[in-house]
Amino acid sequence: LCHHSLVSRACARLNSKTLQEGATEMAKSTLQEFLSSNASVIEHLWAELAFADHIDTVTCQSMCSFVVAHVLRVGGVLPPASDIGCYVANGKSKCTVNLTPGKLVKDVAAASADFPDDGPALENRADGAEEAVVGGGTPLGLVRESMHFNAGRLSRSADNRTAIG
Repeated sequence: LCHHSLVSRACARLNSKTLQEGATEMAKSTLQEFLSSNASVIEHLWAELAFADHIDTVTCQSMCSFVVAHVLRVGGVLPPASDIGCYVANGKSKCTVNLTPGKLVKDVAAASADFPDDGPALENRADGAEEAVVGGGTPLGLVRESMHFNAGRLSRSADNRTAIG
């Protein structure tokens, strides 16, 4: 996951440089801007990744290695390689999805243009206002989806709310 060629490309992009210009380090301020975060969140992240408080810049290679180690330390699941994707089925994580560019292009090209339903629609309510509904007329106001962050795992609760945690 932290192969030098992947890290070099990501580091250059995060630092708004071309691969030829190169970038090997990540500053707290760059990470803060990229994550649209505030300084206290970045300080907490820095501490979680076990970087010294007085250091404002780390190598991108170190950042990658420390993030991977942290995800594994808190019980997260990572694929064995960058072109493999993971999913959770029946409470078990599996990392078997082929994400190689050639396979993705082939799969997208072969995908049907049919959608599983007609998507959101508008219906008139009794009070004359329009309400967004899904497929069979279920008001979207009753569809409760929300995201919660907690230790980096994705799950779905009994009331059908999505949560990371």
